[in-house]
Amino acid sequence: MTPERWQQIEKLYYAALEVAEKERASFLERACDRDTELRSEVESLLATHQETGEFLSKPTMEEVAKVMMDERQSLLGQQLGAYKILSLLGAGGMGEVYKARDTRLNRSVAIKVLPRHLSERADLRQRFEREARAIAGLNHPNICALHDIGRQDGIDFLVMEYLE
Repeated sequence: MTPERWQQIEKLYYAALEVAEKERASFLERACDRDTELRSEVESLLATHQETGEFLSKPTMEEVAKVMMDERQSLLGQQLGAYKILSLLGAGGMGEVYKARDTRLNRSVAIKVLPRHLSERADLRQRFEREARAIAGLNHPNICALHDIGRQDGIDFLVMEYLE
């Protein structure tokens, strides 16, 4: 798929989200004209959005503040399962992302770790698991692949394809 095509799909997807759900079918029919492939791609994204619920929404300011105030215990140099943590790539409302080494397959991976204070809340842990299921159900060149999901010593994590 070309970048231009992906931009077209993405633009239409976000436009469709702005339309009332009961009016989306007619909106897509007009917007896609006779391009059934375009419509199929957009409908697939809309279905995934519907199935996954809130995980795509932005975290509340309260959750962001908790993460920022959290005294993080560094995972650098530690191992989660077969993954040796090498460096911190970034942090956000739903966790931290590390670069790690898959010691079994000798490859670089990205690991998203749910902070402990969030994993103690059942609703946020379920949101994290929904994110994993949603990612696993997607197959697109612009979306990184999910390799593994795990829990060790109270730490929930996702292992994803590492992209520079």
